[in-house]
Amino acid sequence: MLDAALGSEIEIPTVDGDFNLKIPAGTQPGDVIKAKGQGLPPRYGGKRGDMMVRVDVEVPRRLSHEQKKLLESCREAGKEKARK
Repeated sequence: MLDAALGSEIEIPTVDGDFNLKIPAGTQPGDVIKAKGQGLPPRYGGKRGDMMVRVDVEVPRRLSHEQKKLLESCREAGKEKARK
């Protein structure tokens, strides 16, 4: 959740091993990020294709007291109200 909001670089598996993918700040669940040249090679030679990565944001089910406090302060700083 924080990596999607703030931006990050994560390691993802590919056909040829792990690849570092840059997650831009503000990435939303379901967004698709293109990893150029990380897809499958063409059947009869040529350039590799692009790999499309769909973002799945995981929201924690349990938070510590400190984590709840920090998220509440983020909400207040953004002047957002709790949805009902």
